Amino acid sequence: YTYTHYAEVTSSDGEGNAATNAFWNPTTLSFDFSYYMSQHGYSSADVVFINLGTNDYIRGTHKTDGEVLEAWTAIVNSIHSYDSNIKIVLWLCPPACLRNGIGAVQISIVCQYNMRKLITNNFRCLAWGENDIWIMPSHLCIDPIYDFPSHVIAKDDYNIETIVEATDTTHLNDNGYHHLANPIIAMIKYLGSLS
Repeated sequence: YTYTHYAEVTSSDGEGNAATNAFWNPTTLSFDFSYYMSQHGYSSADVVFINLGTNDYIRGTHKTDGEVLEAWTAIVNSIHSYDSNIKIVLWLCPPACLRNGIGAVQISIVCQYNMRKLITNNFRCLAWGENDIWIMPSHLCIDPIYDFPSHVIAKDDYNIETIVEATDTTHLNDNGYHHLANPIIAMIKYLGSLS
């Protein structure tokens, strides 16, 4: 999913497959957190994590940075319209793999950096608990070389030396997901201690 799949459309999973956007209010034609809560029978929430950004920076889902900020702000405002005491955690997306970092991966690295900078700079005034909005730098807990799936291959057809090559430069391996869970758990414990 990208921010547009939550904030602007009724259904799609970003890959062309049908999927229902549970946050889409068909009456207001917009992201609506209160609609989501009532449709699912939830009466309250203490913390909401917004784990968007990974697909936004690479898929070209927006024409301008302003579109991204407008959608993120609409999502944040909708949550706080439902309950201004909900703590909202905006994560900064994990890095791309740096192993074999050429071509598209290099472009991805630059795009990720720009997305993190965009979110941090524009929500900085709200971060660290002001207005119950928090920024979680999840990209700092991921090893950009070893936390991605890889395999060992020969350097080339004429060389017996081997190299480790990434098989997926976007998604984490099991160790990477364990590393990613650590700051999420820490953030939940910290926010719980504030209650």
